[in-house]
Amino acid sequence: MAPRDSAHPELHPNGRLLVELVAAVNARDRDGIRRRCGEGLSAALSWWLDGHSDLRQELDWIVADDRVVAAWITWQGTHDGPWTLPPSAGARSLEPIEPTGRRWEAGWPAILRVEDGVFVDFRSAPDWFAILLQLGLVEIRD
Repeated sequence: MAPRDSAHPELHPNGRLLVELVAAVNARDRDGIRRRCGEGLSAALSWWLDGHSDLRQELDWIVADDRVVAAWITWQGTHDGPWTLPPSAGARSLEPIEPTGRRWEAGWPAILRVEDGVFVDFRSAPDWFAILLQLGLVEIRD
């Protein structure tokens, strides 16, 4: 039987690891982030934090086992820092984006692989269209 804690008694330990990582992101605790994940995910989360001083994540659901955690995470923040979009952002990728001062919110799936109590690999599918639309960086034409 998996260990239980009072906050999330039904969660697998790796699910709790994601709860702890989200808490570290929301607290802007970069050391806490680095303790819970490898270089790639740590760098990606730092990149999000750099562009958004009030970045927040909310876990909508989690499924976890001994090797993998899958979750739907709702992100939100105000784009108030310099930000360069990654290749997954499409046509605007690798283009420096000056702060827009606009708030955005979007949810997307994340799959994280766990080894020895640390997230060592991840895949996610940010809803770039929703984010860029809310930031005023793309528009819908008739």
